[in-house]
Amino acid sequence: VALGTAGSMVETVEKGTYQIKQAAGTGTITAHMEPGWFGQFFGTVQTWPKAQTFYFTKDSEEGGSGDQSFEVRFNQGSLCDISGTLRIIMPTSQAQAIALATTAGYKSYGDLESKLIMPTVRNALRLTANLMSARESYSDKRNDFNSWARDQIQNGLYETVDVVREVKDLVSGETVEKRFKEIKRDATGAPIYQANPLEGTGIVLS
Repeated sequence: VALGTAGSMVETVEKGTYQIKQAAGTGTITAHMEPGWFGQFFGTVQTWPKAQTFYFTKDSEEGGSGDQSFEVRFNQGSLCDISGTLRIIMPTSQAQAIALATTAGYKSYGDLESKLIMPTVRNALRLTANLMSARESYSDKRNDFNSWARDQIQNGLYETVDVVREVKDLVSGETVEKRFKEIKRDATGAPIYQANPLEGTGIVLS
């Protein structure tokens, strides 16, 4: 009996990870952040990485085997697939680690990556693309694309305002009015943000 139950009595936290334990019977949730042994006592244990690289790329040598890039649409209608990588730094406090599993309801790291990280990155890239044309993204606004996307990934999506401008129609050559989105700014010129989905989680993206 002792040999048969030994694997459910003690658990080891490996370096570079932390573990969330749900106690048998009581269901109490605890977080074990430091490497070493702790008593499992038949509880359920979930291992989370302290840091991880998130891939969204077409490159078969990075990330998964399929196409993980994000499709975006620029403000003149053209489409583009964007690839990249992101470093995810997970919470360092027990309270924040437990909150991800209880308050936020993420069942595993994979669940968090698909339901929080992926939508956060995808939405930031899509809104950034919608603020400029494809030509601007690789010419005079190339640096803006990188900085705006990074800013929104870390701080939340920009609030935007619709503006109407006169532009030349590429087919007819006539001047027409077209609606564009611009970043909404406060009195000091700083961007106004929507609610940041990462706020309070202890997660840092770079």
